[in-house]
Amino acid sequence: MEASISDPNNPNCGDAYGAAFQGEVDILMKFYKREPTSSSNIWGDTIFHVLALKSHTKAIMELLNLSMPINGLKEKNSNGNTALHEAVRVGALEIAKKMVQKEESLVHDINHIGETPLYWAAAFGQTKMFQFLARKTRSDNIYDTRGLRRNDGSTILHAAVIGEFYGLALEIMGYYPDLAFARDKDGITALHLLVHSPSSFRSGTDYSDINLLYTSFIPLALFKLMIYFCIPWNAYKSTQMDDLEDPCELQKNREPGFPFFGKIYKEKQKHNLALDLAKLLIKTESMSMKGGYYIGNRGEPFHASNIGPSATTNTISDTLMLATRHGTVEVVEEILKECPWAIEFVDENKKNIFHLAAEFCKIRVLVFLKSKGFITAKMIANVDNKENTALHLAAKYVDHRQNKIHISAYKMAVETIWFKKVKEVYSQVNLPQFTNCDGKTANELFDETHKHLKHESVKWIKSAANTNMVISTLIATMNFTAAFAVPGGYHQNTGLPIFANTIALPIFYAYSAAALFFCVGTLAASLSAYFSRFNTNDFYIFFPLKYILAGTTHFLSAIYSVTAFVQALILVTNGEFTTLQWCLALSATIFAMISFIVLYMDIMFPVFRYFVFVFFD
Repeated sequence: MEASISDPNNPNCGDAYGAAFQGEVDILMKFYKREPTSSSNIWGDTIFHVLALKSHTKAIMELLNLSMPINGLKEKNSNGNTALHEAVRVGALEIAKKMVQKEESLVHDINHIGETPLYWAAAFGQTKMFQFLARKTRSDNIYDTRGLRRNDGSTILHAAVIGEFYGLALEIMGYYPDLAFARDKDGITALHLLVHSPSSFRSGTDYSDINLLYTSFIPLALFKLMIYFCIPWNAYKSTQMDDLEDPCELQKNREPGFPFFGKIYKEKQKHNLALDLAKLLIKTESMSMKGGYYIGNRGEPFHASNIGPSATTNTISDTLMLATRHGTVEVVEEILKECPWAIEFVDENKKNIFHLAAEFCKIRVLVFLKSKGFITAKMIANVDNKENTALHLAAKYVDHRQNKIHISAYKMAVETIWFKKVKEVYSQVNLPQFTNCDGKTANELFDETHKHLKHESVKWIKSAANTNMVISTLIATMNFTAAFAVPGGYHQNTGLPIFANTIALPIFYAYSAAALFFCVGTLAASLSAYFSRFNTNDFYIFFPLKYILAGTTHFLSAIYSVTAFVQALILVTNGEFTTLQWCLALSATIFAMISFIVLYMDIMFPVFRYFVFVFFD
């Protein structure tokens, strides 16, 4: 639809903006011939800014074929962005090529915060645009970083990592490998930024066995996990910039069409690309650092102080500490593989990697350290600046450690087993019982900091036991009554059940008796939990075990009650159903059984996983 204008022969700025928004060439031509570089809105955008932002390729091509004032395309809006910046933002590659052909120096123009079009290509994940601009801006001097940084020191590699465009970040590393060492004004490297995003790795998402337990519906999470492992990883490799393919396009071409599977596919590709990028950054830094000096591509040493501010912080050892806090075990493994000396590092609070794993309850990190023999007697004996051992840190309860668990009793059980697991490490060496600067042992600190949580856990256990006992009593009453009010009734003369001579009646009694038996099991487990002494050690094995017994017998009693009801229907109707009735009955039964199984998995899976950790991890 053609834009409505005030004067067809003399359009004003507002008319030009509307025409640029819609791509109306005729109106734009008239405006351009009169005011080629005038702003069309309050933000200072020219018609080229608007056309590029809306990707009106045909309109902008026609205008660019006209004669233009010198530096006409270099006009900037209120943010200092040229029209090329806007074309880069939306990935309008043909428009960008035409603009650069018309005004080649555009590729070097910066906005008010020092961002070049190349920086924007990295920040917005425009891979093909990045390849084009990189070829236009490439320099024979590999140390020439003009256009690769903005005013705050952030590089194009930082920008790609912040946007989670890890495929593009790998390309950037292939072209500018020394950016692995570059730091922004706060001394942050790209690797540090990457590790600050634990959700970019599988260990930080619901696709890990630990985080799976905290999802809202575990059966669905298990289904997604199965799909996740079945999806192949499309390995992406690159060597030279000129030969690079677009990993985003590869992903779009190969991802499943169904949105549910497509989302899982994208997550897996992101996790693998992030891990590949982390490996490359770690390997680059570890291979290039010798005696405090980095070795560039030409073999020329340059000191860390020459690559940006705060070069003595956020090193690979600091990254190891950060990865441990987040529980990003993939990064921890890779750093210790490439830089085994980093295991000796301590942070500003004199905490080593074992301290941090214990403090933040990072199960996978501890399991990895134990399996590879990284935990030495020296690490175990070390204390932080408050004289806390790793066992003290594991003993001290802090809210952030178990913030994903909302059931107090389960939280108390996890805290108890974590304390015992860390204590097992200490049992391997003969050490005296340490006290911290407050004069407390680890056991005393555990009891003191867990008082409130233990009180809340006792309340929850008693409430859950009460609920279980009430429901199981109702189910038991129903099945006990059914044992004497048999389907079909009794013979008036003999007093025996009418269906006494059929095989279906004993089956009915078997189902009903099984339901009654499991109800008694639920009552027994619930009563045992309710009248427990609630010692701290009870939360380690006995309460989780009673929870499994009560929950399992509860579900089994419900299932057998349903099967007894179905058997009773078969008895009183003599199994004479129409095809439709059979289909409906079978569908209802299957739906009920599946519902019970799914709900059982959702409720009981965390406890079974807890026992796996107790006995096998």
